[in-house]
Amino acid sequence: MRDGRTVRKLPTEVRVGRVLKNLVRPAAALERRDGYRTLKNYVTCDSDGRVLILCGFPGTGKTTLICQAIADLGPDDFDRTALVRIRAYNEMDDVIESMRWLQRNDYSIVFLDDITLTHGFANGASILSDICACSGMKVILSGDDPLEFQLCERDELYDRCIMLHMTTLPYREWERVLGTHGIDAYILGDKWLGGESMGADAYVAAATDSMRHALEQYRFDGHLHHLKEIREEGRLYPAIRGVLEETNGRFAFDVLSRFATQRPKGGDQFGACLRDALARWERSRQETEVTEEQRREIRECLDLVDLTVDIPTEFLPASNRKQSRTVVSRPGLRYARAEEMICRLLEDKPFRRFSDEEREEMCAAMLQAVSARLMEDIALLETQTARNMEKVIRLQFAEGGEFDMVVVDQARIECEVYTIRYAAEPLPRHLRHLEDQKNLDEAAFRYGRIRRRALIYLGESRWHQSSIEYLNVEEYLRSL
Repeated sequence: MRDGRTVRKLPTEVRVGRVLKNLVRPAAALERRDGYRTLKNYVTCDSDGRVLILCGFPGTGKTTLICQAIADLGPDDFDRTALVRIRAYNEMDDVIESMRWLQRNDYSIVFLDDITLTHGFANGASILSDICACSGMKVILSGDDPLEFQLCERDELYDRCIMLHMTTLPYREWERVLGTHGIDAYILGDKWLGGESMGADAYVAAATDSMRHALEQYRFDGHLHHLKEIREEGRLYPAIRGVLEETNGRFAFDVLSRFATQRPKGGDQFGACLRDALARWERSRQETEVTEEQRREIRECLDLVDLTVDIPTEFLPASNRKQSRTVVSRPGLRYARAEEMICRLLEDKPFRRFSDEEREEMCAAMLQAVSARLMEDIALLETQTARNMEKVIRLQFAEGGEFDMVVVDQARIECEVYTIRYAAEPLPRHLRHLEDQKNLDEAAFRYGRIRRRALIYLGESRWHQSSIEYLNVEEYLRSL
């Protein structure tokens, strides 16, 4: 086994042999993320000239996955494997020099960790594919700037890379990898895969700084060109963070507005105070100082890095109205922001007339409404991700009623309709839309035969007498 001492003079930090084996050993006992199989197949199969990219924000398990893949290699493959750690002072020429040395010394599997720290990577990424991968080397790239990887795929790498997305952590994978259970824990959770607690502010700061770094390196050759102006003005960070926080603020406002409107109008002093407070918040809200084109392009960037996804809402009878619901891949981020907003509202002077007990009771009720909405978003997002050959939408009817989720199989002209409720026991009102024959007929006419009607909720999975399935939300998410 090579001991790794001969590579210390290289401009990058290269680990091989016993040094590498000691480094990766602790990760071998940890659970593997779902992307492990893709990485393993890439490392063990013949090279096809493409590089593989582990794409995700900090703490999503990229380095751990690399260590696990290296630890599982056989002796012959391990002796031909190197892990290259990039530092912020490294230039692209440093990386190429290290790669050429490894190539001359018969290393055929090379992991480049934190490659996006390299100055010039955005404009020279294709060199790694052209020179290294096409000569038989297997090159795995990882870094904390998923936007930079996405832009490189578009402008430099094209079809010469395999992109392994790691920002999103579905419930099924979260439960298996972290050994934690329960939809409430998933909604509330603020732990990243690294095991360190990271609150909403730190999460938003890390994501925003990552995207800022990528856009500062970008050439803006027609794509995202409206962001060039705010880059030159030094406003990328506040603009990106502002737009991201706007989406989270709008989420909290929508949930609390619906909570307020569902309370009885007459004699409900708390509901009246809440409606007044939300109206004041809406009037005083200041939008981020960007143009609509810049806002749209920042939203595009958020979608590219898997932070946000838009779920379309359709209407029956059909109309030209366009609407969508923006969901985020990290529900804990939105929960934290909504909790902050609720606490600020309850500290306002109009709410001081209520006792501490009353305010705590209302705070718990509002947070339950937040969890209910987030459970809907989780089901929509994970269904769309898992069933990407079908169309996942929300459906609203002009004369009242809605389906929280509709899955449309356009090839078979069939669909499935779902109601999603944050409740442990099914109530008759939960089934109202699923039993409304007029709405069912309209949906079937538009999307095809309804092959499944289901209530997704917190209780046990079972069949209802009217052929409606009761699906436990955790079991449903595990099945995707």
